[in-house]
Amino acid sequence: MSEIRVIPTENAGAVLYLGGLCIWADVLNEKNPDSYEVLSEAHFQRLLSEEAFRPDLILFTHRHPDHFSEKRLLETLRVYPDAQLFIGGNLGETALSMDHGPLRVAAFPLPHEGKAYAGTENDAFLLEAPEATVLLPGDCPVGCPELCDALEKWRSLTPETSPKRLDLALLNFPWLSLGKGRKALFSLDPGHVLFFHLPAPSDDVYGYREQAFRMLERFRKDRDLRIAGESFCEEVFVISEDLP
Repeated sequence: MSEIRVIPTENAGAVLYLGGLCIWADVLNEKNPDSYEVLSEAHFQRLLSEEAFRPDLILFTHRHPDHFSEKRLLETLRVYPDAQLFIGGNLGETALSMDHGPLRVAAFPLPHEGKAYAGTENDAFLLEAPEATVLLPGDCPVGCPELCDALEKWRSLTPETSPKRLDLALLNFPWLSLGKGRKALFSLDPGHVLFFHLPAPSDDVYGYREQAFRMLERFRKDRDLRIAGESFCEEVFVISEDLP
């Protein structure tokens, strides 16, 4: 048995503990044009002051302000100058693989969700550690066929090292709320799923949270499907070595 620890922050940010490393993914957001919650100044200072959050690797799927803040990134790098950095959204058409100690990070260029962002690249990350594999697809379209194709191609190019099973996926909530999202999710068949990028209860004017929880109760059955709770509320996912 092994485990993956995930601490969701605001919006689509998450701190992951995997392969003995601390990884920040889309954590340093500062503005959101859709009025969704973003990383508060108090929580930002907590990340900069608590040793448990010292990042080995900082990842951004793309540069939209609800995922990326240059100002906060520069301040973070002053505090944690040894952190490795990857800013997605500019790969073009070529996947990228990076080794970081025991962790391998594969990045796949994908489109961004929504007609308003046509032509905007969003890079998905596949984190491969000895004990588990985690998928972070960012804001790619719900049920994105390009994501499934990229994962299959990656496995075919690295058959000896790529695991056959996806242990954990961190997905935007429409992958749960919409039928096309659930269909793609069940095809990917991750061992565990954490849904996030939901509006705060006070901002949820369209009832997205209620719909997501309703679909969770209806479809999770024997699957480990979870919706992220309050910011900095840790989730622990136990990975069984007996799973294929």
